[in-house]
Amino acid sequence: MLKCAGLNTPDQVFVHGFLTVNGEKMSKSKGTFIKARTYLNHVDPTYLRYYYASKLNSSLSDVDLSVEDLAQRVNSELINKITNLASRGAQMLGKKLDGRLGVLDGENLALVESAISRGDLIAKHYENRDFNRAIQEIRSISEEGNRLFEEEKPWVKIKEDPESTRPVLTTVLHLFRICAIYLKPVLPIYVERVERLFGEAPYVWSDAAKKLEDHQMAPFEHLLGRLEMGDLEKVVEESVESESSGETPAESESFEPLAEEIAFDDLARCDLRVGKIIKAEDIPKAGKLLRLTVDLGFETREILAGIKQAYKPEDLEGKLTLVVANLKPRKMKFGVSEGMVMAAGPGGEEIYLLSPDEGAEPGQRVM
Repeated sequence: MLKCAGLNTPDQVFVHGFLTVNGEKMSKSKGTFIKARTYLNHVDPTYLRYYYASKLNSSLSDVDLSVEDLAQRVNSELINKITNLASRGAQMLGKKLDGRLGVLDGENLALVESAISRGDLIAKHYENRDFNRAIQEIRSISEEGNRLFEEEKPWVKIKEDPESTRPVLTTVLHLFRICAIYLKPVLPIYVERVERLFGEAPYVWSDAAKKLEDHQMAPFEHLLGRLEMGDLEKVVEESVESESSGETPAESESFEPLAEEIAFDDLARCDLRVGKIIKAEDIPKAGKLLRLTVDLGFETREILAGIKQAYKPEDLEGKLTLVVANLKPRKMKFGVSEGMVMAAGPGGEEIYLLSPDEGAEPGQRVM
């Protein structure tokens, strides 16, 4: 339709798999049917944004939200590896060295330039929707900063010679700043706090290449704390309570509205018969259709039914079902359909053929 209208067609269609919770489909009874509002009542969205980004890729594979894995991953990566660079470096710089960054040279400069050089690769991962690979690259930059911090031990040197620690703290904080800029597409609110810490205007991607030598930092303010399992447990508990608060099924589930009211005579015009499926065949290139040969007792009919996702052909043969027998034949791409089998469900894999009780025979009319 877009092409015929002379409009641009999409270059890509952005799709990912389903979201499961603790390895299962969302369940109201288990407290895993979590609403965004319920989550926000207790937990900062920064944690969940990081977690999803660390798992999402360009494939159609499902993404599982495990509350225990969420806490472990966020605390070990976003807090202990990334945020900890700022917490340790900026506080030490502010208390002992007036909060002013020094210069970059030698191996320290090489380390920062190496981090800057990864920007193109990280941008490519974002553009390809391989968010997990972007997060891996960003995390590796933070690991370089933590390695330097542990090797140089500025918390020891600063007691005897504070000035000797300025180059190390300058390098560590540069690496943290670069990580923050690369994380901005995922964690914009978190990065706003980083911008205030460095006293800078809102970051753009190219700011990662900028070096802040002899730069005055703002007083350190808390960026992000650890994610506590207790807060996540409150989310689960509230999800259970809100979904089991006495709502009737009609209130808590979504049903299609009733169709327009009809008279009894309208219903009587529909001739429903018991049919027996004597043959079922797959139709190549027909996404949803199966070709059914149905015995109505007095004759056989060929019916094209959109139930392929729910049933295998071999499971249908010999099965009784209900058929709208006086439906006008319909010419379709793959043949003529001479009736309609009756089924219930929302569609796709959730389709359930309606069958009469034991004892019904092909051709009998449904009263």
